[in-house]
Amino acid sequence: MVENHYDFINVHHHKSHKELELILKELGKDDTHYVELNGEKVYLPSPNLHALFLMKHLMLHFSTGEINLRQLLDWGFFVRMHSKDVDWEKIEKVYEQFNMKTLYGIFNAICVDELGFDASEFHFVQFEPALKKRVFNDIMCPEFSGETPSSLLTRLFFKFRRWKANEWKHKLCYKDSMWSAFWSGVWGHLLKPKSI
Repeated sequence: MVENHYDFINVHHHKSHKELELILKELGKDDTHYVELNGEKVYLPSPNLHALFLMKHLMLHFSTGEINLRQLLDWGFFVRMHSKDVDWEKIEKVYEQFNMKTLYGIFNAICVDELGFDASEFHFVQFEPALKKRVFNDIMCPEFSGETPSSLLTRLFFKFRRWKANEWKHKLCYKDSMWSAFWSGVWGHLLKPKSI
């Protein structure tokens, strides 16, 4: 089964996503990675594209409280299989440009310390211990949880409370300010009212 998307990431919820999307699409032009299946070439994302997209995807799930250990295991196994193929210097510059490097180091440390991967497989494993502990604890049991209410008004209030409670996560995942992200998110929801 193939799930088709026009964009790699939702470009309507954060201004910086438009800029990051351009980088992802540029990396997507690399057609040197493929397998042959019944005489046909099946093109695969390059290791650089995978490294950037997987990390951003992890962060998107983390920022909304929907990350799980399986997703971190996906990252760990990707790094184990492709670390030597990734241009880490180039990708880490992008992580830094988009304020992703701190959480990237923490995710790598969790893969090593809690999931048993070899530290030598990871290019960057630096972290503040208290922040790493908070991130790991939040993955295991989110600080803000609960079912989204069904009525519009209570749902809006719930989402606003969740948004404020996850402000610390936002600072680890995005370069945009919280209020810039808020107004971009409001606009995104206006474009797609079913997402409210």
